Amino acid sequence: MCTKNRYFAACTPFSARFFMRYGKLSPCAETLCHFAFQHRRRVRLTGPATAGYTGKVGGPVSPGLPPAVCGLKLGGIEMKVLLVNGSSHEKGCTYTALQQVAAVLEQEGIACETVQLGSGPVRDCIGCGKCKTLQNACVFSDDVVNELIRKAEQADGFIFGTPVYYAHPSGRILSVLDRTFYAGKPAFLHKPGAAVASARRAGTTASIDVLNKYFTIAEMPIVASTYWNMVHGNRPEEVLQDAEGMMTLQNLGRNMAWLLHCIEAGKAQGITAPKNDGSVRTNFIR
Repeated sequence: MCTKNRYFAACTPFSARFFMRYGKLSPCAETLCHFAFQHRRRVRLTGPATAGYTGKVGGPVSPGLPPAVCGLKLGGIEMKVLLVNGSSHEKGCTYTALQQVAAVLEQEGIACETVQLGSGPVRDCIGCGKCKTLQNACVFSDDVVNELIRKAEQADGFIFGTPVYYAHPSGRILSVLDRTFYAGKPAFLHKPGAAVASARRAGTTASIDVLNKYFTIAEMPIVASTYWNMVHGNRPEEVLQDAEGMMTLQNLGRNMAWLLHCIEAGKAQGITAPKNDGSVRTNFIR
């Protein structure tokens, strides 16, 4: 338990040093900051002087931060799932499906953010290789890709949603994910993911299979449900009438939350993700 009440510390992703304010850092605050820095987490602080203040690790100390953290303890780790809507329609069928998953995740204490790919132009990958010289970024910065990579770095899990066009995912989400994973793969490593498809009638399983390929090449556990993650309907109100589809997505949300909590529990016990060898690259003739 803290014996002083005039300090707080924050750390940035650019330095392992602690920037202290209001006096000496206590052992319990130091432990919290070490944990937060190591795992790049948003931490919830509880105690007489913090009133449940939530501070983002990796940024500057908030000017409004309470100066006292006497009785500081780790009140919880805020985990976050990033949902990507691969439809041009902001609140259409795919969005409706994703929100079913998000509602359950939030009930389970998991924060959610939906990224709309929108209807603007999106570049395809041109295979220029410039991203190899950059730090988790695509050379083209005039669309959503680099923003998505930055958001992915702070997320703990992912749900990719797509409408079905000619029995495959939308070209929009494929162009975005090709560039996002090629330029920003480290942001996704070992984080759980799931794909959701929305169709009027058919092509859903093929679309899900395509999106799952991004997860498997980035060492990401794929989260499953009680059926394949799909909904059917031509309008959002029809999607909501797909009773089994709604149940499947809600179960997907519970399974995602369960796996995220399991991963955090493992980290608390010192279990970390493996560092695998990726140095061998061959083709079919040598």
